[in-house]
Formats: sequence, C-alpha cells, structure tokens
Amino acid sequence: MDVRSKAGRVASAGRVGDVPVALPILIAVATDFVFEFTLGNRPGVSLVGRAVGFAFVALIAYLYGRYLGTRTWPRRGRRIARMVLRYNTRKANHPTIFLSDRPDVTVSIGRRIVEVVGFSAGASIIFTVALTFIPSEPGTAELTAGLRLLSTGLFTFVALWASFLIVPYWVFGRMGLRQIDPVRWLIQPMARRYADRLRVSNGALILVAFVAIFNLAYRSGANSNQAIAESLVTLVQVVMSVLIAAVTAVAYYVRGERGLVLEVEEEALRMGIVDGRGMSDGEFLPRLPK
Repeated sequence: MDVRSKAGRVASAGRVGDVPVALPILIAVATDFVFEFTLGNRPGVSLVGRAVGFAFVALIAYLYGRYLGTRTWPRRGRRIARMVLRYNTRKANHPTIFLSDRPDVTVSIGRRIVEVVGFSAGASIIFTVALTFIPSEPGTAELTAGLRLLSTGLFTFVALWASFLIVPYWVFGRMGLRQIDPVRWLIQPMARRYADRLRVSNGALILVAFVAIFNLAYRSGANSNQAIAESLVTLVQVVMSVLIAAVTAVAYYVRGERGLVLEVEEEALRMGIVDGRGMSDGEFLPRLPK
C-alpha cells in the first residue's frame, strides 16, 4: 500500500483538511473581542484606544501563531517523534512496533485547540504563581510586581512555543503505530503510550493552575468564594490571552500535517519498524504452540 495514499485517507477521515484556515481564527478573534469589551477591565482607556490596542495584540498573536504552526511545531515535533522512535527501536528487548493502516485517534481541530490552550495556559499560570513565593524587599515591591507582570507574558510566550511537545501524540495517533508486548500479550497504541509517559495533560495543568491561584488568593486574605472567583477570572483571562495564537497555530499546522505524517512514516520504516498495513493486529501476535 502506498504511504501517500494512506496519509491522504487518514487526513480525510478527520476532515481536518476541509476546514478553511481563516474560519477558526476568525472565531477565536471574535471570542476574544467579545471578552475584551464585555468582561475586560481597562479603567481610564477610551473605546477607540481599547479597539486599537486589541487589534495590535490580535495581529501579534496571529503572526506568532502562524510562525508556530508553519515552522516551529512541524520541525521540532518531527524531531521529537524521530527521537522517540529511535529510542524505542534501539533499546534492548524492545517490543515489536508496527505501522498499521488504522489510526488510533482522529483528533479534531477543536480537541487540538483545547489541548494547546490547556497546556500553554496552565503552564504559564503555574510558573507565574511560583514567582510570588520569591521574597522581595519592602522598597522594591512595585519593581517586583512589574517584573512579575512581564514574566507572565514571557511565560505565556514560551509555553505556547513549547506546545510542540504535543505534536508527536497527534502524529503517532494518525500513523496508527502499535507496540506489541508478546510477554503480556498486549497491543498498545504508541500515541497513548507517549502521552502517558510525557504526562501532557491539559486538564491536569489547568487544575493545578486553579489550585495554585486559589491558594495564593486565600493566603492574601480572601475568603473561599472570593478566592474561587479570582481563580476563575484569572484562568479565563490567561486562556483568552493565548486563544488567538493557539488557534492560528493549530489551523496552520493541520494544513501541513499530511506531509509531516508522510515524512515520519518513511523515517519509521527506515528505522526497522514493521510495515503492517493491510494486516490485522492479531497477525502480529505470537502463535500458541499446538
């Protein structure tokens, strides 16, 4: 079976290639715009100033997201995927790995956006809250607060860039890579195995971030209800700050994912991974003696 035809069929199964790039980006911009002008608090700034500021920030987020989706994620995601495959094929007594023609997961654009937003927002909040535990002198309180605000934007920037760690999970799932352990008579999807080992859990990161903000607000003297409200508001603000860049990155990445999957498949076969397309999982399991 041709590798190119298999990659094309997998892409059409998820219908990710049929979604126009501009559609999810426009939805993200509209959502962020509504949040900015309904819940955003900018005292002393006119509506025109807020609109101009929003347009400038949205443009920067779009350009950064496009760079991530077209350059950073494909390059670094492919590099990590190659490293994982090389490690699993070179270690002694490794389980048999084969390439099937049945994808383990068909990740939609919406799910990818949730994963990227959860990863970047949760990681940036956790690092920012960690800065609050650094002691500061009484005379440098304003300077310290300014540095923490600058660090928040920097952590968000870096967390979005580091989201390429999720890319091998998407690639392995679409390739249908399977690991066979003949001792335990077990077949494991390699995508899920990668996600479990790396612990890339956007839900866990968001939960830890929420607990960190709640603990910080509670220690500052707020009661339970006030701490919960402050935690929710902070989470929503950070999510909105990364939404446009994350959606743009996912949209542009998905547009070129077919070629990335093809490249990783060819590299996997060169590493000695068994070409099991057209065969069932049971045909690779060891046979019981008569």
